[in-house]
Amino acid sequence: MNNRRLFCALFLCVALFSIGCDSESTDLGPAPVCVSVAGVWDVNMVGEPGTGITCPDRSLVWTIHQSGCDVTIESAAWDTANGAAGGVTDNRLYVEWTWFENCYRYDESIDVVVDGDTMTGAYYLVRGQAVYPAFCPGLGICRASVGGVRRAR
Repeated sequence: MNNRRLFCALFLCVALFSIGCDSESTDLGPAPVCVSVAGVWDVNMVGEPGTGITCPDRSLVWTIHQSGCDVTIESAAWDTANGAAGGVTDNRLYVEWTWFENCYRYDESIDVVVDGDTMTGAYYLVRGQAVYPAFCPGLGICRASVGGVRRAR
């Protein structure tokens, strides 16, 4: 009987001490799901009114390379997105890139949803001042609607 009481008392003590203990899970959850976005895309951007600047309307051809959930954009040498890297989560493609010209810093990104062989979403451009002190006119932010069609995988 004493052994039983001792066992119950120890069990109760361990149970009480374990309440509120922090534990760290090593489970990373389910593996990320990434739709296929690889291929040659005809991409159109239509600028919307912005704050300080206006995004230009553009038609581009992008070859998107994909390795798992990581992507890179290959484009014409003059296109600032050429070489940009990003990723895919579920069916959302997000890529961002930065470049400098004169006293400006340009931060660009796309955030699109891919549905089969089409993409829709937004392009963002932030033109800021990279050199201080200097006067760099025309700073601001703009947004463009993005639409794209995959012509080849």
